Amino acid sequence: MTWIKKNSTITYLDFIRCVEALLFAVPVNIPSDKKGFFVRHDVDYDIGQAMRMAEYECEHCIHSTYFLLHTAPYFDYSDTFGDKIKRLIDYGHSVGFHNDVLSEWWDNRNCVLVEKLERPVLFLNKYTTVIGTSAHGKREHYERKYINYQLWSQYKHDLNDGFMLNWPQISLKTMGFLYEAYFLPYTHYFSDSGGNSIGYVVNGRKPFERRALEMAENIGVKVINEFNRAETGLLQLLIHPEHWEEK
Repeated sequence: MTWIKKNSTITYLDFIRCVEALLFAVPVNIPSDKKGFFVRHDVDYDIGQAMRMAEYECEHCIHSTYFLLHTAPYFDYSDTFGDKIKRLIDYGHSVGFHNDVLSEWWDNRNCVLVEKLERPVLFLNKYTTVIGTSAHGKREHYERKYINYQLWSQYKHDLNDGFMLNWPQISLKTMGFLYEAYFLPYTHYFSDSGGNSIGYVVNGRKPFERRALEMAENIGVKVINEFNRAETGLLQLLIHPEHWEEK
């Protein structure tokens, strides 16, 4: 049995093995003189699919972080869901918080943001120590002109996302987080968002400039080849389990 990206012939194992660098299980405190990469999974819909991929990764010594979405139907605060979290840890993976709090704020402007964070984060921390978060993104977020990582006080306004709303910001440290995935000092980035291949080399570009460049030049998986040619750097791989299938 193997995993293949849907509508392609790319196997997951070959995809990971094509990266010529050290795999870091946790993307913090990576020495600047090391060339490395880390694998991040945003579990937007199907926890069952994610669990099967996590087991497959374990069998092949691939250690990654699974970011669990608190607004998804599967995040039900039950013991059954808690057992899945424990199994992810037993497989050798880390668990992170997939942040969709500003979506909840949009629906209720009077809500207390910290309270929206506390319940899911405390639940996750019953089973493991959560040190990382990643911002959940959907088309409607961009249409409404916000990005969930703007919740954090560590958000740098000089990123110039063009999206500015007035809400109280919260420090990552308040929730015990060491990092937001989009704030990490990665030099190269690849994502299979929407089932596509999105990639860019940072080179000081702002997020929307990076996306425009990717769309214009369609560099996609080419970014991995560029990373392999570099002497140093950090590559972030965002893989959504729902875009892959067992064969």
